[in-house]
Amino acid sequence: MIFGYTLAIGDFNADGKDDLAIGVSHEDLGSIGNAGGVEVIYGSSVGLSATSPHADQFWTQDSANIDDSAEVEDLFALSLG
Repeated sequence: MIFGYTLAIGDFNADGKDDLAIGVSHEDLGSIGNAGGVEVIYGSSVGLSATSPHADQFWTQDSANIDDSAEVEDLFALSLG
């Protein structure tokens, strides 16, 4: 696993605060090697927070509203932007 190989900042939940997306492109999903994922940590009035006001989220190609599905060597999140 390579945590943080790619990073992106944006207001992903439209609350007026900057959020951080962290690429985890070599993350295994069960038996699916190097499928990849994105960890999103949301901003708050005091900075980034994994719990308040929104819990952090981990997105993969198997997440709701994401096209396609996770496959071996997808390396999802190798590039963010």
